[in-house]
Amino acid sequence: MTKMFGPNDFGQGENQPTLMMFSGQGSQYYQMGRDLYDNHDGFYRHLNDLDSLVKEQLGESVISHMYDNKNRITDPFDRLLYTHPAIFILEVALSKVLADVNIKPDIVMGASLGELGAACTSGAISIEQGIQLVLAQARIVESKCREAGMLAILASEFSYSETPEIYEHCELASINAEGHFVVSGTNPSLQKIEDFLIKKGI
Repeated sequence: MTKMFGPNDFGQGENQPTLMMFSGQGSQYYQMGRDLYDNHDGFYRHLNDLDSLVKEQLGESVISHMYDNKNRITDPFDRLLYTHPAIFILEVALSKVLADVNIKPDIVMGASLGELGAACTSGAISIEQGIQLVLAQARIVESKCREAGMLAILASEFSYSETPEIYEHCELASINAEGHFVVSGTNPSLQKIEDFLIKKGI
């Protein structure tokens, strides 16, 4: 059974549960975690160990892509076959660094791809299983899905369901908060939506 937690469950005090959150696809960028990798022995060790497990299944190092010095932080890091495992091993390595100093979560939660990092940290699945699932998902998406994208819309004056200039060209991916939603679709479709929003000053 899943326990639901309310806002009062996460206040101050030593008896409050420790929550660890894992982000999903889209949180990645080149050189992420590089300062830790270069300066923290535990993170360096854990990330290399995880990268070795990825290399067994992928045939190449994810770290070699993530930390290639020719790639700047602002360059697009968007090949799923690399970004999926990069996010996963970074998150799991961070959770291991925290565990090394006896910081262990009472509760884990993940968004999308982050659910696999959370599942591994909780012990629900093994790291090897997590890597296998991460790579399988990336391969399926790359082989079966058309090239597309996502667009975050910060607009309290528009709702997805009441704006044909938006909903006729895309799918609703998420509602993050009031006036903040994300859509997904083909790149030409997203461009139409973006042009419409720019004209409206959004």
